[in-house]
Amino acid sequence: MWPQPSHIGVFCVAIVATTGIQSIIMRSALIKIRATQTEKEAFERASSLAGLSLSAWVRERLRRTVIRELTEAGIQIAFLQVMEGQD
Repeated sequence: MWPQPSHIGVFCVAIVATTGIQSIIMRSALIKIRATQTEKEAFERASSLAGLSLSAWVRERLRRTVIRELTEAGIQIAFLQVMEGQD
């Protein structure tokens, strides 16, 4: 589960706790999507049930899909290499 970010201007800072070590991850890229109102409401309900902000919930689900699809295609995943470098 990914942490809920706190928004500061256009940047997003999340404190990630890994084995007692805290890292700061800066998020500045913005992705906009279009959805129907009922899709948005369902996404909001699901994110609430998961205890995540909508942004964190969508990002977590997209990351899972990216990992699965790029791994199946034999393509390296840049954000996993960045995460590994922080440990």
